[in-house]
Amino acid sequence: MESPNKRTVIWTANRNDTIIAVPSNTTIKLVEGGLKILHANSQGEDLAISSTGSFDHPAYCASMLDSGNFVIYGSNSTVLWQTFDYPTDTLIAGQVLSEKQRLISSISETNHSKGRFFIRMQSDRNLVMYPIGTEGGKDNAYWASNTYQSEYSSMVLGKDGILFLSDGKQSRLNLTTGDSSYNPDSTLHLARLEPNGMLYVYAYDLLENTSKVIDMIPQDQCHVKGICGFNSYCTFSAEKQVCLCLPDFDYVNTEDTHAGCQRNLIPNGCSEIAKDDTYYNILDDLENVMWLLKDPVSPLEQSISKEGCRDSCLNDCNCVAAQYYENNCSKQSFPLKYGRKAGDQDFPTVTFIKIAKRRNISRGLDDAHQIVINKKEFRGVPLTVFVAVVSGLIIFILVFVSVIFRYLVGRNRMIRRSKELALADEIAPRSFSYHELKNMELEVDADEIILSEWVYSCYLAGELEKLALDEDVDMVEFKKAVKVGLWCIQTDPTLRPSMKNVIIMLEGCAEISSPLRP
Repeated sequence: MESPNKRTVIWTANRNDTIIAVPSNTTIKLVEGGLKILHANSQGEDLAISSTGSFDHPAYCASMLDSGNFVIYGSNSTVLWQTFDYPTDTLIAGQVLSEKQRLISSISETNHSKGRFFIRMQSDRNLVMYPIGTEGGKDNAYWASNTYQSEYSSMVLGKDGILFLSDGKQSRLNLTTGDSSYNPDSTLHLARLEPNGMLYVYAYDLLENTSKVIDMIPQDQCHVKGICGFNSYCTFSAEKQVCLCLPDFDYVNTEDTHAGCQRNLIPNGCSEIAKDDTYYNILDDLENVMWLLKDPVSPLEQSISKEGCRDSCLNDCNCVAAQYYENNCSKQSFPLKYGRKAGDQDFPTVTFIKIAKRRNISRGLDDAHQIVINKKEFRGVPLTVFVAVVSGLIIFILVFVSVIFRYLVGRNRMIRRSKELALADEIAPRSFSYHELKNMELEVDADEIILSEWVYSCYLAGELEKLALDEDVDMVEFKKAVKVGLWCIQTDPTLRPSMKNVIIMLEGCAEISSPLRP
């Protein structure tokens, strides 16, 4: 099906297999055993699309029906195989999702392999939506028809766009309202479980070549469990669904913010924290976020105050997070999952997140100016980082002072020689034009006058010992500091590393690429 901006795929073969890119001239052939893709891989092997081997009659012909169903018939006109019996992520009007069948979302709009969510008609007659890979149960379900042990055995999409449960006879239970304005001659409806876990019902106007969403299940995208990964929660920003990390956490993959978050610095565990330790634990508050509270690290504490819950988690070395709700305190371990931002009145709650902080390194700083270490790789080595940064700065200052000194000495010598020459010329002062002064030859190399040019030239020539000023320095560390410094003074601000990355490079936790000319 075509819409103004995209092609709508309603069925995909072999979603369990790795998607194979086949040439555009690939042949699909109907043989007695069913449909095959000829020479589907580099070994020239055929790939079966359907199988009719369990039937008494071989495949005779195939037909693409106007309903969207692709059917293979036997020689006696018996239906041997049809796509409607093997739904992927879409139901077409008139198609039935029977007991134990399921719709599985695609990975994306362009990748139709199996994705992250599914909906199935369970044997207990309950229609339920889950994240893929879960074992079922109410903890993982994010929507259900609540028709447990009812007479309904299947879900059907009607031609009027209404999704309903059916007992196969006359009884039905509507799940959506349908499309009251549709034209049966030009409108086609389909229901699709999208990659974001939402079940949308679409109306396609075949005359105007347009489409629209007429209903959705559930009504709130943040109710989809698993839409945000571990240690992140779902909320809306500017009417757009986003996943946010817990305090002191960063995205696992900044290119895919739905993949979850990981913490920057692991808090102190069950070892005793001394007063002079570099790090100590505090709790940060997160208002009105719901989580799956399961397997607490200690029994649920009831009839407790908010501050009591905070203190209880802070003093419990096994507690890394706690949720306070309705005077109850549930202490949890990571990872937290199925996070969802709720309204103030929907679920008034507070989540306490234990994070590690570094003690003040200077007297007079209050709590508002405490320093938070943002990378767990540096835990236990803040002094090394500090020394590396300071050493690099000192080296550059020494180089700068040296160049200025050499320049001033050369200039003074030039001035003295000029005065001697002037006085020697009949004991009278001599005047110089601007052009003569501008072209006056100095004893200092021209590149040395511009510190960055001189340093870069020495770096390219492998002569960094010139910058060391005959000092005994570790040339490996010195070269590292020079490379970082050259990156820090790039003309293009976008090329300059952040202070965090500077520390990472100086500490040796990241490779330093060759700098460009400043």
